[in-house]
Amino acid sequence: MNKTESLIGSFLIAMPSMPDLRFKQSVILITSFSKEGATGIIINKPFEINIKEVLKNMKLETNSNRNDISVLNGGPVEMDKGFIIHNSELQLTGSTKIEGINCSLNTTKESLALLCDKEDEIKANLYLGYCGWSPGQLDKEIKSNDWLNYNGNDEVIFNKDYNLIWKKSIEDMGLNLSFLSEKSGLA
Repeated sequence: MNKTESLIGSFLIAMPSMPDLRFKQSVILITSFSKEGATGIIINKPFEINIKEVLKNMKLETNSNRNDISVLNGGPVEMDKGFIIHNSELQLTGSTKIEGINCSLNTTKESLALLCDKEDEIKANLYLGYCGWSPGQLDKEIKSNDWLNYNGNDEVIFNKDYNLIWKKSIEDMGLNLSFLSEKSGLA
């Protein structure tokens, strides 16, 4: 698959007709895409747990009083696994650059503890779980009009107004929400 066919670093925006309620009004950053399938992380579904509670549950010692690292539901797969998405200017051991966007992905406990101990302002979120698609599944869902594809930027990821990200992403594409179909399927 060549770069022009890749969705890595782009966003999927759930159509109003999304049949799977787990993804209703979701915006998902695609982190991998190949003939073997795809993975992504929902960026706009916060959990009612804060970073301090997560650190305590993980038995991670930190001197932090940070509360600016949001904890979000990244998707229904492996919800006990954490994924840090951070601005690429922030250098963390074990991070992998996400092509097509100014962000990196990290899954290490050590990096989470390091982020929490930083005193500088940072752009980073913790996501529990991820989304996964089998080979051809995502292509089929896009063709069935379950998803819009959006080439946003990292500001979408670090926007803390989670309830508006879905609507704002659609508007940023130049689309009017009232004109989008409430029905999915092929035309």
